[in-house]
Amino acid sequence: MLPRPKDLLICLVILGPPFFFWLTYSGPFQWLAELQLAWFHGYEVTITLLLTMFAWLAALAALLAITTKARGRPFNASNFSANHQHIINRATNALFAAAPIALLAIAGYLEFLHHTTHDLAHLDMAAFVQGASSHSRYVALDNAAVDPDNAQSMEENDDGPSKSATHFLPLLPQNYRPGDPVHAFVEVDEKDVPKAQAQPELLTHGLIAFTGLPGMVRVAFQRANMPPAPRYILLRFNTTPADYHSDAITFTIIAAVIFTLGLFNALMSPWRTRRKNIPTSSAPPSEGKSPDSPNL
Repeated sequence: MLPRPKDLLICLVILGPPFFFWLTYSGPFQWLAELQLAWFHGYEVTITLLLTMFAWLAALAALLAITTKARGRPFNASNFSANHQHIINRATNALFAAAPIALLAIAGYLEFLHHTTHDLAHLDMAAFVQGASSHSRYVALDNAAVDPDNAQSMEENDDGPSKSATHFLPLLPQNYRPGDPVHAFVEVDEKDVPKAQAQPELLTHGLIAFTGLPGMVRVAFQRANMPPAPRYILLRFNTTPADYHSDAITFTIIAAVIFTLGLFNALMSPWRTRRKNIPTSSAPPSEGKSPDSPNL
């Protein structure tokens, strides 16, 4: 059963703002991240996103409590939770129904790019700065200078004690002046650093990323007087069109997992409803008669 538009709207209101703050590195996410940076010289993306979601849900709950009181109704936390449980259930069902559809659409688009992206398109860096564009997402920026001295890195904790890092390097035209907007960057994973050092000419080749710089990295470049241009691109080092196929498989697997969880939730819902309707205690004995007294 497809979700109703109202259910999708509820799901968007609950989940949309926290993910927007994360993707744009703004609002509560930025405040929490920079608080961690000031205290610990680093921050955990997952924990910061979860804290942002908790803060947003708390704000929504407070807003609903205020509106309930404004309408002259007494506010009770347990009754409030019970009365709005159906909203949570509908939002959950909408998420389970809509997420696999969206993920499969993304997977289909990536598979389309895999079959239609073939040749490496060469684009002169100076011409790109002047407004030229590429007809392909598989690009080589010719005459671009890599600036490793002004690279920014983002570290993430792995499951173990080690850390993995992603490095972001500016790609500059030959006539670049300090303070000018930067029109291209390249993203290099820690595992690809040896290859980048052995073949630095490949740093200007790769697929154009669908996402931009992470918010923390973008702000770091701005503070270093190397602001990203309004239409900058981010290249993914050591990538080819074959990676679109791998990404499509990943999105398909995630969609299948979410669909399976949603199906399980739908099958369990009637059983949970029946359990709630089962009386937990027997009816009280009739007045004036002991339950153990014999029938006369």
